[in-house]
Amino acid sequence: THKITKLMTPLIIKSMTPPTINWVSLSKLVKEQK
Repeated sequence: THKITKLMTPLIIKSMTPPTINWVSLSKLVKEQK
């Protein structure tokens, strides 16, 4: 799942312009996965 997250990160950044929202959502996803 961690590899998938790393692969999805650039796609999310490209789809969403503000990076702050991306990192907040990613941090929540990582916490949920753990």
